Amino acid sequence: MSLLIDGFLSSTGVIQNREDSINNQLEDIKSDQAELDRKMALLRERLTSEYTAMENILASFRTTSSSLDGLVDRLPFTASNN
Repeated sequence: MSLLIDGFLSSTGVIQNREDSINNQLEDIKSDQAELDRKMALLRERLTSEYTAMENILASFRTTSSSLDGLVDRLPFTASNN
């Protein structure tokens, strides 16, 4: 029984091998998390840039719409009769 316990607890035993395996998995998870964080930051930056561009386009459309409304109001036969 003592030999079996010594085998489990030695520096090359089953328990140490399992601890090493778990620690390696944790390191891999940390690396994956860092990579995911980097990708998320890039995606957030890209989406923010796209959203800003879309907002600028919409503002331009609103300006164009207002200009066209003003032109239509000045066309003959489109002015409202008072």
